Amino acid sequence: MPRIIPPLVISFLCLSLLSSCANPHFFPRLKPLFPGLDESGMSASARNSLAKAKVDFQCVRHGEPPTYAKLLHRVPHSHSVVYEGEGYWITSVFSESTYLRRFGPEITISPAITAGCPFHYSEVSEEHD
Repeated sequence: MPRIIPPLVISFLCLSLLSSCANPHFFPRLKPLFPGLDESGMSASARNSLAKAKVDFQCVRHGEPPTYAKLLHRVPHSHSVVYEGEGYWITSVFSESTYLRRFGPEITISPAITAGCPFHYSEVSEEHD
């Protein structure tokens, strides 16, 4: 019986390692938070504002109020909330209708930060009933 236990333990450890690799947050720094946004030519002040935008986006993504941005307004006829930071706007989208539910964060970063066109990124999901 002692010969059966080591292979069983090894197989359990291998399966637990494989299941942890399926987690999308296993290597969170490998992917940029805002894909498609070129940060290479940004000034120091723009990078500072972008760092604040990233923190706030993560907060809203996890259902918390942003750290740096302030409440701008609530969207009528929904539970969506818009926040304004230094050169960016974050919307915590939550709306329901009879057949559709939309939820998640979206951000618009102004040209003052991007040194070009406004940048829009959304993680809003839709569920159809």
